[in-house]
Amino acid sequence: MPALGILSAVLLCLNVALVAQNRRLKASVEAPPPAFIPEVGMKVSKLDGAAADGSRLTMAFGADSRKTLLLIFSTSCRVCDLNWPAWQSLVRSTLGRSYRLVYANIRSPLTHGYVASHDISGGTLFAEIDPNTQTKLHIQVTPLSVLFTSDGTVEAVWPGLLEGDDLTEIRNMLSR
Repeated sequence: MPALGILSAVLLCLNVALVAQNRRLKASVEAPPPAFIPEVGMKVSKLDGAAADGSRLTMAFGADSRKTLLLIFSTSCRVCDLNWPAWQSLVRSTLGRSYRLVYANIRSPLTHGYVASHDISGGTLFAEIDPNTQTKLHIQVTPLSVLFTSDGTVEAVWPGLLEGDDLTEIRNMLSR
């Protein structure tokens, strides 16, 4: 009889342990996936990284009243190559509007030849974004277009190729 009591207690303990493990596994499955792009409404105080010449580059939010359009690319990204004409069209069509234009390269070396061939001009160029900034903003994919308010709040995000409606939306948001 005592063996039956011990066996019952062991089975009860195993059952409790399995229920607890099941809850932990269920919670991990239900957890949201990691973010790959910035979330609208998140806020950062600055962008940090390296300039094309290797020097430290910081762009602070809050002191400038203009919005900031951040164009994120990788020199090894073929989809980015397809997106460059849309970005160039956007920049040309919004010249004279009051916003800050920022280009940011991630994941691959930036060469002067790449900068010249893609006509990267008229804005601030990050040859590399600081990993802390990348992590805070959840920057993991390219191409990515991000619009910030003057205080560093993400106002809108456009992942992937920009098309007609996206370009119109960005132009409208930059003119407000």
